[in-house]
Amino acid sequence: MNDDRQLRSLIGLGRDEFEKLLNEFTSCLKEDQRKNRKGKPKKHRQRKIGGGRKSALGSPENQLLFILFYLKNYPTYDVLAFTFNISRGGAFESVQRLLPILKQTQKNLNVLPKRTTDDPQEILQLVESVDHILIDATERPIQRPQKPARQKKHFSGKKGFHTVKNTMVSDTDKRILILGETVPGSQHDYSLFKQEFDPKIDWFASTQASTDLGLPRHQDGLFIARKYSYSS
Repeated sequence: MNDDRQLRSLIGLGRDEFEKLLNEFTSCLKEDQRKNRKGKPKKHRQRKIGGGRKSALGSPENQLLFILFYLKNYPTYDVLAFTFNISRGGAFESVQRLLPILKQTQKNLNVLPKRTTDDPQEILQLVESVDHILIDATERPIQRPQKPARQKKHFSGKKGFHTVKNTMVSDTDKRILILGETVPGSQHDYSLFKQEFDPKIDWFASTQASTDLGLPRHQDGLFIARKYSYSS
């Protein structure tokens, strides 16, 4: 796929970013296959080298496109199977297999965000390393839970459907620096933020921070108006 705009709409990455990720992802795929072969008991070979079952998704490029498409859009497995012309079971198995490989790829490229459960000093140092940060809570839809209690817990009045959300801190180059816990969509953005970032710590004293309207503009011990700019 050479249409950069279309690729971004499908997976959130442009062609150059995708190619950079693909190189390391291919290496991680090969390493995963090597480990799986090494871990299996030796048997008398029945077929020539290179034979055997191949991935239903084909090339590493298509496998990376598949898992990024899943993470960007969160379709049902039926929709995912139809889109990539594989079985529903194959779609599920591919997601479970490729998610750890993608995470290892990101780890190798040093692009995984920090978690707010990490050492506070490490989080502070990360925030201090940039001049301007963006703070937001991002939501994504999930399939409607079967149990009424879970339906209520995950229903987002803001979005009008069932979601999960995370607090996200990024820089102006759209690089995600910190990613909070995944919680049900009914939780308010501000209460989630205070849960992730202890109000007793002045996390953003050394940088300019912009937030959306879900976080307060007044002084309340967490945000100080003279220090922070706000955007809608």
